[in-house]
Amino acid sequence: MNTMKQVLAIAMLLIAAATYAQDAPKEHVTQGRGHAKEQLKLSLADTTLHNAAKNTEQLLIAKKDVAISIAEPYLFSVYGKDAIIGEKPYEAYLIDNYWVILGTLPEGMMGGVFLMILDATNGKVVRITHGK
Repeated sequence: MNTMKQVLAIAMLLIAAATYAQDAPKEHVTQGRGHAKEQLKLSLADTTLHNAAKNTEQLLIAKKDVAISIAEPYLFSVYGKDAIIGEKPYEAYLIDNYWVILGTLPEGMMGGVFLMILDATNGKVVRITHGK
């Protein structure tokens, strides 16, 4: 009986190992810079290709938190992370398919804040500036 339990335990371990091996992640295959260059050329030349970024019926950036998550890396790069984080909470308004995102200052503090405008239909940065 003891041997039967051992055989069953080993069989279960082998089945579990085989199942895991089938689900184990495989290495990713890259397509390379040449393919990327071809796709860029094709996309710029043929405006009839499927492009979710040009779907004006549905905004690519429809939510405030997504607009802010896109804006922050640009703002951090240009003005520094600490400076931009210091301007929280941000204001963000969707106006005519554009996100207008602004920093805020504590009450009574003098100075300027950032302004960033994103096209909500395609994610294009329209403007980045900072007041003095």
